[in-house]
Amino acid sequence: MSTWLIESVQVAPYLALVGPPHSGKTTLLQVLNLVCRRPLLTADITSAAFYEVYEKLTPTLLVDETLTAGNRRALFHLFRTGTTRGSVAFRKGRSLKAFGPKVITCTELPNDAGLNSRCVIISMQETNRNNLANPTDKKILDIADALRKQLLQYRLESYNSLRLPKVERDDQLHSRTRDLYHALALPMGTDTNCCKELVRLFKMQQEINREPLSPALTAIVRELYSYIHAYPEDGKCAQKELAVRVNQNLELQQENVRLNAHELGRALTSLGFTDRKRTNVGFTVWLNLKARKRVHQLARYDGIDQEEQFQRDGFGKNCALCCEPAASNPAAAETREDIGID
Repeated sequence: MSTWLIESVQVAPYLALVGPPHSGKTTLLQVLNLVCRRPLLTADITSAAFYEVYEKLTPTLLVDETLTAGNRRALFHLFRTGTTRGSVAFRKGRSLKAFGPKVITCTELPNDAGLNSRCVIISMQETNRNNLANPTDKKILDIADALRKQLLQYRLESYNSLRLPKVERDDQLHSRTRDLYHALALPMGTDTNCCKELVRLFKMQQEINREPLSPALTAIVRELYSYIHAYPEDGKCAQKELAVRVNQNLELQQENVRLNAHELGRALTSLGFTDRKRTNVGFTVWLNLKARKRVHQLARYDGIDQEEQFQRDGFGKNCALCCEPAASNPAAAETREDIGID
């Protein structure tokens, strides 16, 4: 339904069909090819053809077996640029658009956290049923033809009257997940029960699809989390001392990573700890209330606050931030996107 009203949404919905061979991914693509608006089913596509077809058609792009395509990295980049309305790419003096709904199939999720976070992930399994109709059967084609006519009629009648209902707990969805929810829920906003079910499913997906911090960033958050509880009255930490503690933590975790002073500084910036001052003994990280809240948010998101050393009796008992409701409710904690981490 969303493909028939794609002009009304700001973020294009993507589907990622993931499963082993013979799990029905191609069959599902064939079904979507029958009912989506302006479908284009392909096994591979070049960047030039990709932009050209979107300039001329604005299709629903259905790409079969994405991981076997010629240039996966380029293809994934094309997909990422086409998720938000208004984004353009420049090629040979021309501005080109790639916004539109897309479906990709693969045997395993791409090693691309940015792309995965933009997709509704559908895990598929092989069925042992032998009485399923083929998508090319005349009966199925007739049903699909009737459905397309109904969807076109719905598009014409509802285009200017779409409204997104207020659904309980939809504010608990992460930012990208919430955008996908809006794209799918808006076309059927009059059906509150369907929207409630979408919220439930998206809450499940965002828990499954979480991407952990890198080992180095995890070690930094772990050491900052430990430091602010060991020294609750200390509003600063020497960056040199922090580097030593972080590298000791990485060694303890048997990670083959070490951070020098410059790398630690860049990592702190990426985590949002930008309040640092140069002193006569080197840089100092200021740990004011805002920074301490950020440390707690990151620790909750990555489950660092659930590690054994932070669950011992008495840890954090005098920390007001640990006593906040979000500390015992991970779903209520802010996401890495909400606090500036991509």
